[in-house]
Amino acid sequence: MEILYFKMWLWTLVSLSIITKVCGYASGYFPKVCHTMSPRHKNRGEVLAPQNTQPPFEVHYEHGKKGEPITVFLKSKSSTQFRGFMLEARNKSMVDDGRPVGKFILLDARNSQLLTCGDIVDSAVSQKNNQRKSLIRVNWTAPAEELDITFRATFVESFNIFWERVDVNVTSPPPPQSTTKPSTTMSTQPSITTSTQRSTPASTTKPSTTTSNQPSTTTSTTETSTTTSNQPSTTTSTTETSTTTSNQPSTTTSTTETSTTTSNQPSTTETSTTRVISQVLQRQVLQQVISQVLQVLQRQVL
Repeated sequence: MEILYFKMWLWTLVSLSIITKVCGYASGYFPKVCHTMSPRHKNRGEVLAPQNTQPPFEVHYEHGKKGEPITVFLKSKSSTQFRGFMLEARNKSMVDDGRPVGKFILLDARNSQLLTCGDIVDSAVSQKNNQRKSLIRVNWTAPAEELDITFRATFVESFNIFWERVDVNVTSPPPPQSTTKPSTTMSTQPSITTSTQRSTPASTTKPSTTTSNQPSTTTSTTETSTTTSNQPSTTTSTTETSTTTSNQPSTTTSTTETSTTTSNQPSTTETSTTRVISQVLQRQVLQQVISQVLQVLQRQVL
């Protein structure tokens, strides 16, 4: 009988030990491992070592707007799910020995819970149950001082299979991109176009004939010119320059240089004057002869 009771107590103790080993920290509350973040699962008194292969899980984050928290994701890379996890934010330069920094805010209170590590409230997150999970989301707010942050997580697939030190370094958010529209400036200046046309003077000379007892004086009138007889005539040609100004907006300015052309053509006034003088001289000589003849006749009559 005593042997039977002893066996019953022995099986009870063994069963309780097995249940404890399987469940481990099923509730997710294990403050004694805040520093190592290790589940410390034991098999026959020996602590199980983590896996040294590439984990099928990852830590991802997304920056919020300025002043908003960072959203952290614990998720499966494939169809493999995890039962337990632990997440902390640490100073990048002291990720292995430092204390957690900042505070977390739950977004899924059904499957996650906040922990107090290093006397800092809400500085870590762990599972609330041992159900299978493929995604956990939490928000994290940074401390007052600016630090380079590393998110470190532990994933537990089963009692014997788990991964530690699954890290991701937080980089600074890219600066906001400003869209600048190129400004278009149109400068309109009125253009001045100068058109120069050459004027063609028309000169008309009409010689005048005058008969008198004195040397005659012939004045020749020429448009845009002045001619005086008894001297070589002088013809002045006046060229008028017409200027046309067009005030229309344009970006092209055309400049035309004014050219001055002097036309040297022989005047017909000089030939006419020579003929008139010759005729006048002949008439004067004839008048003198006639006068002398008349004087001789008058003397004879007297």
